[in-house]
Amino acid sequence: MAIVLTKYGYAESSDLRATLAGHIHSVVNETLPLENGMLMKLGKMVKSQELYDVQLPAEGDKIVLILSALYPYEAYTKLMQHEMYLRKEAGEAARAYEIEPMDRYAVADYCITPIGEKPAKDNLVVVDPATGFYKEIAADAETDSYGFVAEIEEIVYKSNLTLAHLRVLKNEQVA
Repeated sequence: MAIVLTKYGYAESSDLRATLAGHIHSVVNETLPLENGMLMKLGKMVKSQELYDVQLPAEGDKIVLILSALYPYEAYTKLMQHEMYLRKEAGEAARAYEIEPMDRYAVADYCITPIGEKPAKDNLVVVDPATGFYKEIAADAETDSYGFVAEIEEIVYKSNLTLAHLRVLKNEQVA
């Protein structure tokens, strides 16, 4: 019998200020699993002074990036250790990075709802409020109503993944 695993969000922290000098939060959502690469709105502290509630963001919200490291003792086969299968179940704490303009990171292309067949270099991505992942928009699209905007710098093929390298242009709360 073959093991069938679902692909969950995948992200790599290429150049995030939070990894050196910024804020990294422990976060939880009681009803929604948190996958790597998701964009969520940071809420209030819950349960303790070190755990924050996160919710799916609206189009104009400032966001945090969900990105948790692997725990090898939970993944007892090589296949399960692959980062594309990592997610935190509802109620389980995850790690969230505050991201700022000029931060760079990568997400799997399947985390982006493309305009065409596939995400394209130089186009922009914004948050998809329905999923917490990304929605591609044209490079010349109006972005004033979006809280989070990033540019697709390049598309890279890496073993069994296609990654979109993103450069953050804006991450702020829009009134």
